[in-house]
Parts: sequence; C-alpha cells; structure tokens
Amino acid sequence: MSHAYSAAHDRNSRNEEAYRLFSVTQNIAAEKETQRAALFDWENQLMFDQAVGQPGAHLPRILASEFGLWFRHKARMPLKARVRRGRSSRRWSRLMT
Repeated sequence: MSHAYSAAHDRNSRNEEAYRLFSVTQNIAAEKETQRAALFDWENQLMFDQAVGQPGAHLPRILASEFGLWFRHKARMPLKARVRRGRSSRRWSRLMT
C-alpha cells in the first residue's frame, strides 16, 4: 500500500510540474507584451514631459515603475543563468541611480 501511495504521489507531482511548466510557457508571450507596454508607457510619458518642458518629477523612477517592479521580482531569476547577468545587473543598477 505504501508503494502504491508513493507511486501515485510521484505521478501526481510530475503532472503538477508539467502543468506548471505548460502554463508558464503559455503566459510568456502575454507577459512579454504586458511588460513591453509598461516600459513603453513609461518611456512615452518621459518623452512627452521632456517635449513640453516639464521636469518629469511626477513620473516614478523606472525601478519603481510597473516594469521595474517586474524586472526586480520576476526577471532576475531567469537571468541568473546567463553569463552576461553580472554585466546586465551592473548596467541596470547604473541606469537606476
């Protein structure tokens, strides 16, 4: 009975992991477009403020924007595996200060 439970539990765990990976891949395209839109919204507001001569003080720093929050909380994990991560993080940190 213990063996049957263990086998069923392992099978269930594999199915849950497969579904989780499937759902992640399905949401990648939507997440990419959402974050691209958030970044472009921030950029457009900055460019508009510059064009009309406003200082842009009301605009949040990019790190505090929707895109910046996403980058800090979700994008760093996949980037850890990349060799260029250190350089990207340093560039990002310079950009944010």
